[in-house]
Amino acid sequence: MKKIILIVLTLFSFGVYAEEENIVIDSEIKEATVFLRGAQITREAKKFLTPGTYFLVFDGLTQNVNPSSVQVEGKGDFTILSVSHQRNYLKGLKESGQIKLLMDTLETLNAELSYQRGMRAVYQEEKSMIIVNKKIDYGTQTGFAIEDLEEMAEFYRNRLKDLMLKQEEITRTERELNTEIQRINGQLSQLRSGNNRTSEIVVEVAVKKNTPASFKLKYFIQNAGWTPVYDLRSSGPSEKMKLDYNAQVYQSTGIDWKKVKLELSTSNPTQRTNKPEVQPWILRFTGNTQKISYESNRSTPIALSETIAVAADDAGAGSVAALTTVTESQININFKIDILYNIPSDNKMHTVNVRNIDLDAEYYYYSAPKYSDKTFLIASVSGWEKHQLLSGQASIYFQGVYLGKTYIDASNTAEKLDISLGEDKQIVVKRKRIEDYCDSKLIGSNKKENIGLEIIAKNTKSTKIKLVIKDQIPVSSNKEIEVELEESGDASLDEKTGIMNWEYELAPGASNKHQFKYIVKYPKDKRINL
Repeated sequence: MKKIILIVLTLFSFGVYAEEENIVIDSEIKEATVFLRGAQITREAKKFLTPGTYFLVFDGLTQNVNPSSVQVEGKGDFTILSVSHQRNYLKGLKESGQIKLLMDTLETLNAELSYQRGMRAVYQEEKSMIIVNKKIDYGTQTGFAIEDLEEMAEFYRNRLKDLMLKQEEITRTERELNTEIQRINGQLSQLRSGNNRTSEIVVEVAVKKNTPASFKLKYFIQNAGWTPVYDLRSSGPSEKMKLDYNAQVYQSTGIDWKKVKLELSTSNPTQRTNKPEVQPWILRFTGNTQKISYESNRSTPIALSETIAVAADDAGAGSVAALTTVTESQININFKIDILYNIPSDNKMHTVNVRNIDLDAEYYYYSAPKYSDKTFLIASVSGWEKHQLLSGQASIYFQGVYLGKTYIDASNTAEKLDISLGEDKQIVVKRKRIEDYCDSKLIGSNKKENIGLEIIAKNTKSTKIKLVIKDQIPVSSNKEIEVELEESGDASLDEKTGIMNWEYELAPGASNKHQFKYIVKYPKDKRINL
């Protein structure tokens, strides 16, 4: 037995570093540069060192540190000899206050569940005892009155009924407790996210004399990132469109970021940086016909729940965007926020406002009466491409009312971005057939369809508006089908698509009427989708 213990102690002493040479140092997260995928964490620590050679162990780090990304800076009268990273499978991460609270609640619920199960067993035992002892032995009793039998029967009935009700109450309580326990376990699983182990950065230093030492540790982790989202706000046609540029930041490192300086970068270190090399394309005969696709794959965004990030500093009621410094390099844009933030390790989206932008917008009303009898107010935003936006979802607000969502496509080459602000019932656009023109005739082997339509637009507002109306005539994909526009009603026509467009200003209380007519000819023995 002594030999076994000796061998174990010997193996332990020949670990990576001798115990007497290790100095464990606590460090704190001070900065986080969050990329679209991943983040660079900056930790700081201080320690007074005496002469000698030591292994300084900075413990309590997330297990997901990328070892090749570790950087260590030091200030003091010492020399850094080596830097390494290792995992600690024996030490878990310090649990957050929220996890501790949930664990305490879970312990209380489990104790209550155990008590209820114990009481169920007690009631069941009492029920069994009553049933076993309900038999009356007439052979050993004399003068047994009927009143005694009725009294005993009533006792059994009432007591068994009472036991049944108590057991049903316990069943309901157990069901409620199990539901709550399951809910808390699910929340604990999300908060821990499998990151319950730690890692360490070990720095070997040689110290010549007593010196105060300070350290800055930097490393990259993948389980963090941010995605852009926007709020588009309009107060009306006389005002500029306001765009709030927000970042939804998330992290599941197992360690809460408390009072950290936050910097957001549009870089993505997880993507390959090697440029593609063009190789010779050699044609040869093959046995199978292959279809060549030139489309690139697109990643699918992760759906996560959303919360609002909490600033650790008291910044007052002003906008955080006023505290953001924007720097642009040749390949990325960084948003450095001059306020401390708390980002918990819960894998939820935490919204951080980084920029507020005023955009020029031209407002007009839009109607396509063939498809809808509604008229929509449109904000045509210009200059949006100058602000280096990334593609993302945008929530639309008009005069303080939420209208829905749209998508800002940063790859869009259009000069203007049209945003629908919803229906305005004061602009009425109606479409109807001109019955005395519409008819169908047979001419030889062909069928001729005469179609006439009338559009009436009316402005019931007290202000002048700009109105855009779109309609269409059919276009033919077959030479046997002929389409002829007889009357355009002053609309501009795109002959390739058949789309007709009216665009003009309409005075308060004014109305306008448009008529367009067209003829379709096709073989009478065939049907078309007219």
